[in-house]
Amino acid sequence: MVKFDLREQGFAVQERKQSRDVIGILWVVFTIGFIAFTLLSVNWFFTLIMGYDAQTLSEMRADYWFPLLVDSSVWNFIIILILVYFIYLGLKLIMTISVCSDKFRSIKLKLLKQNSMPVCHCREALTVRQTVFIYLVPLIIVYFALYALCIASLSSFIVLMVMCVLSFFLAFDLTLVVYILYIKARHKIDYVALDHHIYEITTYKNTYVNIGGKSAKRDIKNLEHKHKKRMYEHITTCLNMACENYTVDLEKNKKICPACGDKTYDAAVLANVVTCVNPACENYTHELRQEISSCSLCGKKTGKLAFKFDRDLTKPSVIMSVTAAAGFCLIHIVMAINGMDYVPYLKFGAYGTGRGLLIDILNLIEIITFGAAVIIGFLSKDRKAFIISVISVLSAILFINFVL
Repeated sequence: MVKFDLREQGFAVQERKQSRDVIGILWVVFTIGFIAFTLLSVNWFFTLIMGYDAQTLSEMRADYWFPLLVDSSVWNFIIILILVYFIYLGLKLIMTISVCSDKFRSIKLKLLKQNSMPVCHCREALTVRQTVFIYLVPLIIVYFALYALCIASLSSFIVLMVMCVLSFFLAFDLTLVVYILYIKARHKIDYVALDHHIYEITTYKNTYVNIGGKSAKRDIKNLEHKHKKRMYEHITTCLNMACENYTVDLEKNKKICPACGDKTYDAAVLANVVTCVNPACENYTHELRQEISSCSLCGKKTGKLAFKFDRDLTKPSVIMSVTAAAGFCLIHIVMAINGMDYVPYLKFGAYGTGRGLLIDILNLIEIITFGAAVIIGFLSKDRKAFIISVISVLSAILFINFVL
């Protein structure tokens, strides 16, 4: 939901900055909780239910059919950790795109300045349910997938270590989910904008009451649907504020502004919103009503604010495709060194054994990961990123199927 529309509809707006000390304490508590639950429950499963001791598990693990999960080498740990972490980030990215009004144009991947954690930032305000959906669903999927892998690998040290390290990142998002649900229950908020993940958020609360309450909420839903595709106007324009062509939609084949001679850019303009265009003014970039023609603070004229498109999916698509290609090639090299046969793509169930099943799962994960890398490269609207994604995926497939 566009933040300006929420303000126009009379939602109460409140910016909240959380104490880093409190966040740090909760973060540590949840991390310890993840690690403790994992170790205790896995140990309980194998000792009390299965009746195995450490020696028995070690002997069974020695004949295990997937050495990448059992061999406690540093390289195996790094490979699995990187792959799982990128899958986790990819899931959050997909969830964020699925709920944003303007899809991939509404999101931005960035590092938090507070702790350098990578996050998916949405430029619009989302409902509490959507926010919880974005962060809780990937957390549950990744954690329980690793938990199942831990059981299947007979409590492998490598998998346990990956789960412990990843718990650090999972606990950070769980802290956000718990805090959002807390302020939802206490303050009855309707929308939330995560400006800097959990550290700085803006909440929006519906202030309509009595008779107008029900009809007002219905109007909000209609407004939400009406503007579902129009959070930004995408134009080719001159970004020189002194130019008469600033925010004017020019022909896409024009590379140079005919008025001032500056370069033109693919740009975004917030729809139905004006602002003070004086960079020295406090109202610069602040959303103002459309009918305001001059700024009340500096007296300068108001207008639409344009900004150059950040190719937010360019770096993620390149990193994901190259890392996935290199990671899966390393996995198959390790498998070849250890004498493991593998089944080429799309030839599932050739063995009918545990080994064949695991290789089938690995092939399926590769297909999904490579497909996601190419799709994200296409959505980035960057030709180089798309070409790199395709080349990386094709090179990995050729190497795995014809070189090894």
